[in-house]
Amino acid sequence: MIIENLKQTYKFINHNLKNFKIKDYNNKNIILVELYDYKPSTIPFSYLSNVLSEKHEAKIVSYQPYFLNFIQKTKYFFNQYNPFGINEIYKSFGVKKFVSPQISFTTAEKEDYERIIKKIKNKKDILDIKIDNILLGDLIYDEFLRSKNTITINANSSEFKSFLKDAISLYYYWKNFFKKDKIKAVLISHHVYFMGIVPRIAIYKNIPVYTVGIAETPKYLSKKYPIKHCGFEDYFKIFKNFKPSLQKNLLLDAKKSLNERFLGKKDIKILLDRYTEKDFYNQKITKKKILSKTKKFKVLIAAHQFNDAVHVYGKFLFTDFYEWLDFLGKCTNKTNYEWYIKFHPSEYKSNYKYIKYFAKKYPKFNILPIDVTNNQLIEEKINIILTVYGSIGHEYPLFGIPVVNASKTGPHKLFNFNIYPRDMKHYKKIITNLDKVPLVKIKKIQKNLHIYYLMRFLMEYSLIDGFKDKIIKFGPNYPKKIYEIFLKQFSKKRNKMIIKVYKDYVNSKKFRVYGNNLSKKCKLIRYG
Repeated sequence: MIIENLKQTYKFINHNLKNFKIKDYNNKNIILVELYDYKPSTIPFSYLSNVLSEKHEAKIVSYQPYFLNFIQKTKYFFNQYNPFGINEIYKSFGVKKFVSPQISFTTAEKEDYERIIKKIKNKKDILDIKIDNILLGDLIYDEFLRSKNTITINANSSEFKSFLKDAISLYYYWKNFFKKDKIKAVLISHHVYFMGIVPRIAIYKNIPVYTVGIAETPKYLSKKYPIKHCGFEDYFKIFKNFKPSLQKNLLLDAKKSLNERFLGKKDIKILLDRYTEKDFYNQKITKKKILSKTKKFKVLIAAHQFNDAVHVYGKFLFTDFYEWLDFLGKCTNKTNYEWYIKFHPSEYKSNYKYIKYFAKKYPKFNILPIDVTNNQLIEEKINIILTVYGSIGHEYPLFGIPVVNASKTGPHKLFNFNIYPRDMKHYKKIITNLDKVPLVKIKKIQKNLHIYYLMRFLMEYSLIDGFKDKIIKFGPNYPKKIYEIFLKQFSKKRNKMIIKVYKDYVNSKKFRVYGNNLSKKCKLIRYG
């Protein structure tokens, strides 16, 4: 397997050297491309970076978005001399230079640190951190949770204060970098954690930022669309502009694809989620009951991964997921409901100590087994679902079960199949009266739900034909097979088509590309 992977990487590198005509531009223009060591992303990165390079007559420069620790530095060092490593792959599509930020702590950084630390009275204040009027608080908060493998922050701890110094130093490095070089566009993998600092600066300076993946449509981030998970307000307008016959067929596809999830099959959204051997969706209903046989009102808390890009959609009603669960735990003592918690199986083991903590602190929490399925809970008639902004919001309403979000905004906000509180006071009122929340009228919400699901998950423009089938065939090993899959489908005609789509998209200045990722052939529908 290792030899075969090296062989395919070698073929892909040669493919790039042959098909991308790298020009040496005698100017200071730069296309800044994140160094993202994930093979599936290197394919669309190679095309989009070259399209941007040609448009702006700019060199392609790759960058590490954050400071490297000792292990990362060691890996980075050896990668420079690895003929099959990520550096060599990037060089093959035109990268001339690699940039890695260096830590420092200048007088200006120290002054900003002192200014910021004085304003932080509690962890909620962290989310409001700004430098040069650029919001950094959410990125700092989420990076701390993830890198420290914790679920909340003690804002007064020496650990956080030291971390904040590094965050400010990292911001200053990139601030100065943008001053020195003529950056014409930035290409990123994600907009969260410290990876989000470079795009935040670029957007503030009105420099185009793009994000793309192998099965993820290109998106143009700007002040209007600052994160890649947005633009939901455009769904209805864009959908209405499709031909009636296309609308009809697409809605049938959406209904079929989403139904497959509840038939034990994996739709494109589930397939692209983090891999887990456990599945929330299984058609089989076990005879053993999960919920109690009492007539009490039954509440399901669909818990999120505690430190997985907590503020991916921005602020919500609580500072983090820990505060949300703690609030609900207190509510268990004030209500006569039965409370159940379902944790995501992908990181269940790493979160187990936190799960035990909440179970011990709030005995009325019933922690569900890792392998319990949504179908089982629906069959046993769970009454209501609580989430912050989870995808569960477009699942349970199909069965008439209401979903309450702990956020004023989110992916389902503009549609009529979820409940969103106006503020914390309103949320508290809802939670203490969950048994009075009306059931979802399925016929009333069904079309809007399918439009949302269609536009969000089924209209990606992929560079791989039949991408869903390929993931099903290779399972979690598909990233290792991606070069082989891509090169088998490659042709000069296809190459020209991809370049044309990306060129037209960049020139359109639209937020994203709409395609049809259920079709056997990669199909462009429109830019929007």
